[in-house]
Amino acid sequence: MVKSFKIGGEMKKIIILLSTIILVPYLFAYELYKPAGLEKIEKNLGLHMGRMSENDEVNIWVFFTDKGFFTENKYEENIAKFRNHLSARRRKRREKMIGKNIADFSDLGVVKDYVQRIVETGAKKRKISNWLNAASFTATKQELEEIEYMPFVRKMKMVETFYLEPEVDKQKGVKKMQKEEGFEFHYGSSKSQNSLIGIDEAHNHGYFGEGVRIGMLDDGFIMDTTKFEAFSHVSRNIIDTWDFINDTSYVGRQLGEDADQCKHGTSMLSIIAGFKDNELIGPAFNAEFALAKTEQRGAEIKQEEDNWVAGAEWADSCGSDKGGVDIISSSLGYKFFDDTIGYSYEDMNGDSTVITRAADLAASKGIVVVTAMGNISSGFGTQTARPGTCIVAPADADSIISVGAVDSNYTSGKWEWAWVWIDSVGYGAAIGPTADGRIKPEVCASWGGYHINPDYDPEAPDTAEEQPYYTGFGTSVSTALIAGGCALILQAHPDWSAMKVRDVLLQTASQSSSPDTLLGWGIADIWDAMNNEPLIPPAFEEDELSPPYPNPFNLQNQSQVVIPYNIMNQGLGGRIFIYTVSGKKIREIDLGSLLVPGRYETPAEGAATWDGKDSNGEFVDAGIYLVLLRTGYTSSTRKIAVVR
Repeated sequence: MVKSFKIGGEMKKIIILLSTIILVPYLFAYELYKPAGLEKIEKNLGLHMGRMSENDEVNIWVFFTDKGFFTENKYEENIAKFRNHLSARRRKRREKMIGKNIADFSDLGVVKDYVQRIVETGAKKRKISNWLNAASFTATKQELEEIEYMPFVRKMKMVETFYLEPEVDKQKGVKKMQKEEGFEFHYGSSKSQNSLIGIDEAHNHGYFGEGVRIGMLDDGFIMDTTKFEAFSHVSRNIIDTWDFINDTSYVGRQLGEDADQCKHGTSMLSIIAGFKDNELIGPAFNAEFALAKTEQRGAEIKQEEDNWVAGAEWADSCGSDKGGVDIISSSLGYKFFDDTIGYSYEDMNGDSTVITRAADLAASKGIVVVTAMGNISSGFGTQTARPGTCIVAPADADSIISVGAVDSNYTSGKWEWAWVWIDSVGYGAAIGPTADGRIKPEVCASWGGYHINPDYDPEAPDTAEEQPYYTGFGTSVSTALIAGGCALILQAHPDWSAMKVRDVLLQTASQSSSPDTLLGWGIADIWDAMNNEPLIPPAFEEDELSPPYPNPFNLQNQSQVVIPYNIMNQGLGGRIFIYTVSGKKIREIDLGSLLVPGRYETPAEGAATWDGKDSNGEFVDAGIYLVLLRTGYTSSTRKIAVVR
């Protein structure tokens, strides 16, 4: 029998107690069912509800008891179905996690009917988390009271909001370095941030992040290549985008949003992916990117934890191939305010906060999660200070890479824990340990980073004094650099799991034998980490042509032949020449004055095309033609057969 009764004017159903008693002991082994505790409403939400008026709303998490099945056979059936639909790329990433199943309970979907039942109370749906078996809603006090009595609701808590720590003022118009000689890349003012962690060595050996995907969770991204030359190549490397604030694929600034929306994300993307000769070169300029807009600008940058969780889950399966990313970079470090945040330093224990749990789940699915330790300010000017705001979620997670920061001491010439005084206010990188005593951060990189100035607009009179690039400071910068470095490690070792990347980074950092809670295992050395085991060579080692296609090229049936090429060296442009076998030049194709190293395989990616005509616009005769690529470093030839 099922007994019905009324709550809040709606008929509710209770599953008979006997079935619950029979199921629970059996199901606990599989965690298929988690019953509600004596109090479904967590303390902070309960206190907030006591202050709410009739029409007030609050954002809440609702955690469910189950996913709609209660037997081992049904669980295995659902898991098999999920595994069978995994894309090849996503499957391969997960299979690298030794000792882990490629799918588990957290991958299976939330029961849609549970979500719908809550929506029927009038509550507004925000985000769904399969990983956490939960969904977030905006609800009134009366709606909360109705939700509490639903039998499938295990727990309810507030969606917490995190605020960005103060950043140090940027230095605009930083003096450029002189162009460097030899094979080494021309980094300009981005030289220091790259060389400190061995990025330059990796670049000199041909590793640029090719084939690796980085998911970025930030406040949005401005991809205007007319303003930002350093982004001229990036658009072809973006595999997916999503705005979790406005539920749209556009991740730029929306009408009505704060004027500073998208500035932080743009800066961080440029640190990782930017490429401008003798100005700014990012560690992984040839990686692919999935861009998620999860933070909202206002008086401060704020992040609601359900947006971060949704962004991390999206990153697991984004892209047209549903392959997801290899790395998540989350550069924003957040501060906890006692009057608005339900978490304290004691909660920085690796298990308490929702985004910490989500970060560890992402790592368990083979994603290298790189996040900022956060920044501290004002009265914490000593290295022994341990304020409650010192470490921020999700930096306390145990399976991720939390990044601290170092700065150059101009007196000693040494790189030390980042701490500066500006107008009697101190700023520095957050330090550990976690509340449960674990060492944090994992590794460190440069506190200062040269990057795009999002305010720069050469056509706007009010920004005429702005410089196109400047230096910013904080663990945001160091996180972006380490995330880019991890892409080079994965390019050299595509078979390494997320945990192996983390472990090797720690083993090869500057103080790996004596880690502490100031710098963790020390300053990372990306090139050393890459050489921990024999490297897989990069896909190409010289400026060279790849096989043209289609070949043979039929002038009557095909409009053009594509001439792909690879560029290894930096700083010069190139040209493609087409000759007859007798040596007569019939066509010349200019590839531009600066070619970013990487693959140019399709016309959309910058590959050259030839329509079969000579320089006079006449179709050539059938026969064999020679294709010659010339850069400032080398030359390469291929053959094309033309038929009619």
